[in-house]
Amino acid sequence: MKLPPIRQLKVESQFQQLSGAIMGSRQTLELDQSNPISDIYIHLNLKFSTAPVIASSFSNIARLDSILNAVRRVQLACDDGTGSTNKVDISGLGLLEWNLRNGESLTRSTHELAKFMQLGAGTTIGANNDLLRLTYHIPMVHQKITENLRTRCLLPAHILSSEPQLIIDFENISTMFPSTGTIATALCDVEIVRRRMPKSMTAAIQAKGGFIDWDLLETPKVVAAAQKQMEFKLPTGGSYTGVMLRNYLLASSVYTRDPLDDTSTFGQESRWILDIGGQKWADFRMHNMFAENEIAQDEPRYGQPVYNGSALYLGASTGTFATGVDIRTVLADPCAYPFLGTSGNGAQTSRFQAAGNVYFDFIGGENDADVYELGSLLDTNAIKQAGTDAKFVGDVTTGQMNIVGHRLFGDLSAFQDMSI
Repeated sequence: MKLPPIRQLKVESQFQQLSGAIMGSRQTLELDQSNPISDIYIHLNLKFSTAPVIASSFSNIARLDSILNAVRRVQLACDDGTGSTNKVDISGLGLLEWNLRNGESLTRSTHELAKFMQLGAGTTIGANNDLLRLTYHIPMVHQKITENLRTRCLLPAHILSSEPQLIIDFENISTMFPSTGTIATALCDVEIVRRRMPKSMTAAIQAKGGFIDWDLLETPKVVAAAQKQMEFKLPTGGSYTGVMLRNYLLASSVYTRDPLDDTSTFGQESRWILDIGGQKWADFRMHNMFAENEIAQDEPRYGQPVYNGSALYLGASTGTFATGVDIRTVLADPCAYPFLGTSGNGAQTSRFQAAGNVYFDFIGGENDADVYELGSLLDTNAIKQAGTDAKFVGDVTTGQMNIVGHRLFGDLSAFQDMSI
């Protein structure tokens, strides 16, 4: 049964700082327990008094992480009576990438900012008093899960032991734009979407196994030196709907969104394995997996028009888009779609994108749009009990890999259709 939505706009004084002082701060918002929650949206509105300039180097971040990671991290802490745990703990850009891999679109203003951040060092973005908007969506339910499972996966705020806490870390402007850029105004709205659930339905769900617990976590691992067969372990316990590997290559003190492959020879890049309890579940190269992700992507959702101002570098010193040019047509630029991976400006002789992230879809396979049962999840409960690991293994060079995973917990056997 689909439940009617209730939209609640949280316009808190702490988020309405006209001076821009919210940037670089941590803000906590308590969410009331009136009804279960399906979605949370963070709308960030920025006004620059001094136009930002793309720096020649960034400290500990990749260029694209700059403005797009204005919301540096989001946490959602909940207490079901057994202690407070994070249901969500993920970077802002990681959240955008995760949602994109699971079929969502991005706002056109986000595309505009992504385009700007691919221009060369020293480029001024816009002008003084420019207005920017970024939106981050936190889904409580995996995008592919449909009814009757969807209602069970809502965040049951109405039956938790205390009010859920949304914790938002905002990035420092000096990290986003180390050379030039001053924010005059930073205003943030948080929109909570709830579902109006009758008490009788809550009672019926609790009588038949209860709500399905879940989490969405991003775990970073730094690679300080090149290493053979390095292990990147997944947190065990629960069943994964999907896992995303977010790559940050570090070379000459600069981070780019490239794989950490120790062997980067074209067509002969490092091979990786996914080892589950000692069994090889996947043998792959990052760039191959990235290509398969692209094939599975719902093309119309991310082939959006882009702004007709200063363009991506297209192989000449300057270039512009015509009005309404579709980003899918910009084949000359390997960075045309940054969230799917880019190495900054990129080598102009490479007519492909770097595997900035790769995604393993366990809930729906490559092309399934809707999921009615949970038979295909990566179950790590037995692995945890046996004391073994779930891990990605590969030959790596320096950088960092952030592993994003979405898990469902508890006995899911009633929701796994084993019929043929």
